[in-house]
Amino acid sequence: MYTADLNCEIGYEKMIKLKAPIILPAMAKLDWEDYYSGAAMAGTIAVIGESAIKSDTELMHDGNGKVSNAPLLSRMVQCFRKFDIGYGDIVLQANADDIALGTPEYALKHCNVKTLEIKFRQAAKGIQHVASVGSYEEAVWLRQNGYLVEPDPLDERVKKQYFEDAGFYFTQYGRLPMWNEEILSEKIHGYRSMGAENIFFKMAGYRVEDIRRVLSIASENHVALVTFDGAGGGTGHNPCKMMNEWSYPTIELEKIVFEAMRELNKKGKWPPAIAMAGGIATEDVICKVLTLGAPYVKLTAIGRGAVAAAMSSKESAK
Repeated sequence: MYTADLNCEIGYEKMIKLKAPIILPAMAKLDWEDYYSGAAMAGTIAVIGESAIKSDTELMHDGNGKVSNAPLLSRMVQCFRKFDIGYGDIVLQANADDIALGTPEYALKHCNVKTLEIKFRQAAKGIQHVASVGSYEEAVWLRQNGYLVEPDPLDERVKKQYFEDAGFYFTQYGRLPMWNEEILSEKIHGYRSMGAENIFFKMAGYRVEDIRRVLSIASENHVALVTFDGAGGGTGHNPCKMMNEWSYPTIELEKIVFEAMRELNKKGKWPPAIAMAGGIATEDVICKVLTLGAPYVKLTAIGRGAVAAAMSSKESAK
């Protein structure tokens, strides 16, 4: 009998070994307990989604507005660690809000996080998070915990108008990641000095020039993995048309990334590993993605399929 060896590894100095060329992309809602635990049992990588601390009712900040208490992150990490078989890792994704609030530093120091993923914009698409806030109390909580809310619920005039039924509602806005090569390099080196063993990027189908630029930054800073999110993508938690279909179709995005990686290779630059995401769920598609992107595409990201498996298993166990 013949068996296929699916083991692989990614990384720069500290390698991450995997039992299969699969990463479970960012998720922090739905059945995250089984999502992270299942990744550990399978020997793959799972990513904790952006702004995960917003769900933490015990969230606290210090006098400088930085995260000082977020026990939910430790519980999320522990879901993976308790089933860790020496393969894969649990990764914390950080968006511009997380970075402004010091979430990566807190996680590295207090939550046994070893790998960080820096995310470029909401859902790795060319937008920012914008959402209506359900109540005045929620708006105050968000504002007091460092998030951008308009109008300002802490303004007494706004509060008075709101409760006089002035006809407006509160909106939360995600910060725009105004990063360049110097800022990202400084952040990456800072996180490594605090104990980060590997840094990942999460990217999508922006302009071809931007894709090349991010890959160049990843190469210069020895970023271990860049995940590209094609359409249709996302975990399905918010399956609206824009979230599902923004970006290039996955196969078109893979062609662009492949050519950009080939250019890096011709210049003798260090090649970060690539993961492709966007509608990938079955073994034949995984094989096609890895084959078409070889030797640069090392992993495939399975979001909705893994979430569906976790959720259906949870329901079946009731």
